[in-house]
Amino acid sequence: MIVGQVFLRLKSIDDYINTEYVISDVAIKIFSVDISNSISELQKIANFNENADIDSRILVSLSEITQDLSELRIQVRAYGKMLTSANNTTAQRQARESESLIFRLTMIRNKLENIIKHFNEEKNNMGVDVVFVTALQDELVALLSKLPNYKRSVSSNDDIRNYFTAQLPIKLANGSMFEYSVVVTPLIGMGRVQASLTTTDAIRRWNPRYVILVGIAGGVAANNVKPGDILIAEQVVDYELQKIRAEEEMIRWETFRSDPRLLGHSQILLYDDWKDLISAKRPIKGVPSKHFGPIATGDKVVALGKTIDKYRDIWVKLIGIEMEAGGVASAVHQAPTHPGFFMIRSASDLADAKKDDRWRRYACDIAASFAVGFLKTGPIPVLNIQD
Repeated sequence: MIVGQVFLRLKSIDDYINTEYVISDVAIKIFSVDISNSISELQKIANFNENADIDSRILVSLSEITQDLSELRIQVRAYGKMLTSANNTTAQRQARESESLIFRLTMIRNKLENIIKHFNEEKNNMGVDVVFVTALQDELVALLSKLPNYKRSVSSNDDIRNYFTAQLPIKLANGSMFEYSVVVTPLIGMGRVQASLTTTDAIRRWNPRYVILVGIAGGVAANNVKPGDILIAEQVVDYELQKIRAEEEMIRWETFRSDPRLLGHSQILLYDDWKDLISAKRPIKGVPSKHFGPIATGDKVVALGKTIDKYRDIWVKLIGIEMEAGGVASAVHQAPTHPGFFMIRSASDLADAKKDDRWRRYACDIAASFAVGFLKTGPIPVLNIQD
């Protein structure tokens, strides 16, 4: 972490000055380089401000510390010249100058300690970057296989859910490296109710910035969706609320829009950005296409083309149908912390009478690969000033 590295570097200088009565000219040269590197690293943070959600007070403090370090560098170099000058320097003067250096270092270190403390408080309040939600075991296994060094979270008396945590390395457009804190939680059962309960619990426990539902769905062949394709929900359209009459069933559609930031970033994601994460064998030759549009959600497993056609009368650009998004999106929508909602699916079938499991494993792997590859490109502004 940048601030932490600078802090430790200055501490090592401080410790040396406190232990050595006479500071050698070689040590002074090393100190000068260390301080110059510290200045350079702190300046990087200011340059990251357009990509990072950093408290303005932290940036002001870092600017002040950068100035302090510049003055310290001048003082260290002057001290070095004093040591190497032809005139003999008294031990009393060396001690006085060492005390001055220690005082300035202590002031800078105190400021750095305050920044680190403030940042940690902000990060703890913010929680994790992403909570992934999966409904099926195959979806969970596929997603975890793409996350490095994931760990099972310790059980809590206040929460019956199971969680897996991971730190996902990401690379920003400017080449900067950071990490997202990620949590994965599987549902206990399928459907909107289980999805809503699980998501509510996950939000309460982890306070995520975004909730992303990942897995498989039925694709809509009439809109050119093929098995194995990626389905990105522009909005989720829930068909479950209905008024049933003798002559007809009237659906009272409930809609939830996807987070615009993540939606926009997914539109520019290239196949090359995530293809290396794919591990499952594709049933037939080809590469997955990417589709954007509304995805229908409800508690029914749909394997009837007429039902899809009925929904397409209202949602002409419908690309898929699934069973959990209504619950997840509803929980996100009602959460007091207002995380963003997003859904990434892959078509495992075409929601018709020919529905089978031939594409299931591949579709799970494709959805997981896209989701993790998507995050690795850094679509979420980083809060981390320390990486």
